[in-house]
Amino acid sequence: MMSEREPPRVEHHVAGTVLVIPFSELGTKSETIRAKMLDQLLTNIKHVLKDVFRVPWVKYRTPGERLVFSFRKEHVDAAMDALQRVPGILRMHACVETQPRPDTIARKARELSDRGVIDFDTARVEVRALFFRDTRARNKLVDAVIAALQELPHRQVEPAPTTRPGDSQDAPIYIELHPDFAYITVDRRDGLNGHPVGTQNPVVAEILGRGGDLLAALLAIKRGIVVTPVFFSIGMMALDARRYQGMLAGIKRGIDEFHGFPVKRYFFVPLDELLRRITGKWPELMQEHPCTCCITARHATIGAIMSLNAMTSFVIQGATRLPDGQVMDSCPLDASIHPALNPGQLFLVSPLLAGCQDIPATFTSCLASLPGPPDATSGYTWNFCMLRARDKGMAVPDGIVNAIHEFVTRLVIERANELVVFVDGELPGGPR
Repeated sequence: MMSEREPPRVEHHVAGTVLVIPFSELGTKSETIRAKMLDQLLTNIKHVLKDVFRVPWVKYRTPGERLVFSFRKEHVDAAMDALQRVPGILRMHACVETQPRPDTIARKARELSDRGVIDFDTARVEVRALFFRDTRARNKLVDAVIAALQELPHRQVEPAPTTRPGDSQDAPIYIELHPDFAYITVDRRDGLNGHPVGTQNPVVAEILGRGGDLLAALLAIKRGIVVTPVFFSIGMMALDARRYQGMLAGIKRGIDEFHGFPVKRYFFVPLDELLRRITGKWPELMQEHPCTCCITARHATIGAIMSLNAMTSFVIQGATRLPDGQVMDSCPLDASIHPALNPGQLFLVSPLLAGCQDIPATFTSCLASLPGPPDATSGYTWNFCMLRARDKGMAVPDGIVNAIHEFVTRLVIERANELVVFVDGELPGGPR
């Protein structure tokens, strides 16, 4: 489907290559599964281009976890439109291909700048080197490319007259270096979504204590993707500061590697202390709101914090025994029970899902009283994910594990330099 926008954007006439960055690169799956996802994504892309949008390509190749399609320049605009409708793509770049030499890249950049295609302001240039075995040589090449680009005169380019969702005109100019070739991006768009290839469900990031997995969830939500729920299974890692430091180092490396945002501050909040403060306020809450759900939650160990997201109601699963011996079967929890319960509110639950609509204020006040974290009463819309016990369906142990909250991602989006990590157990020096 050719774009009907007129006039066409200049860069679509100079770029003949589209670099596809798949969502699978972010570390959410094992290497074997990512390879299968990449192969399936390639199949889907060829089907969409050939059979749906009738966009021909000249050739394609798969350097590492990348898909690179070459098109006739007049077909690039239509190809980008088509690719934005293929699930599983993180981002796509319309590129000019050149040699991975600093002088060649600078000369090509100067040519593009002189033609008014784009402004190569070094403050907005992102240079990334991939698949280099020699780290020192890779870093040296990146520094040399940046130094060569700094010699270029800068020219301000007016924005395109028409923008569409997914256009990233304010994004840094992207140069990707490979051992045998390099790409200079002249148009960059986000993918349609981060849904895993072959599924119709929202992204579910099962995070197993790997920095890349946490980063995948953060970036997915930063792109507006619905990630529900996001689990961060840290378990006993919280008791070993060295393993935590290694995990954080992995997160920071991932942020550098995958176009992330700068995380300059880290706050560690012990879950036991946080939940102790919350439960300490419950008797007062229960007197004010003596509903069945509140009573159930009061007499059960706190086992989960669940994100409502766009849900307006859900079901208390299973059955739980109340203090007076009665058994409460599954029942809907909706506006008829809690008129004040709105999507996006924190919902504090037992392992069988029961709660109270006033927990958001309780949680934020408790969080604000802890040392270290940012102000929790600043009017943010909190979104939380589930705290899970070690054994599903069993009584929650005293040390609640497997927890990081989706509100971290909301916080990072709105306050882009802070990351809050909830831990089970103690770290040397306490929260910081």
